[in-house]
Amino acid sequence: MRLRMQGMLALFVLWIGLGALAAQAQSRVPAPDAILYVKGLACPYCAYGLEKKLKKLSMVQEIEVQMDEGRVLVAFRKDQHPEPAAFEALVARVVKEAGFTLEKVEYPTRQDASRKQDGS
Repeated sequence: MRLRMQGMLALFVLWIGLGALAAQAQSRVPAPDAILYVKGLACPYCAYGLEKKLKKLSMVQEIEVQMDEGRVLVAFRKDQHPEPAAFEALVARVVKEAGFTLEKVEYPTRQDASRKQDGS
């Protein structure tokens, strides 16, 4: 009986672990056009508020807030790839209005366009 319980417990733990891995693999933005590093994302409600504000931007197709990492993944609409400086100024304003601090913006597909907000 005890061995049976241990086996069931092991299967349950495995099932939970596989579920967590599957949830991580199902990103809404698997290949982001921009990654925003945001300081101050402390709760899901705050993250949702920022997500709503960023989704209102015309060039944004999809947003995924990764609260634990302090990142926001952004996918642009197919026909809109804004100039980096203009995009960074716009999102810096939106992030600030939402009560957060934009630390930097990275462009994974455009390595040369990576910039820091603090000028370094």
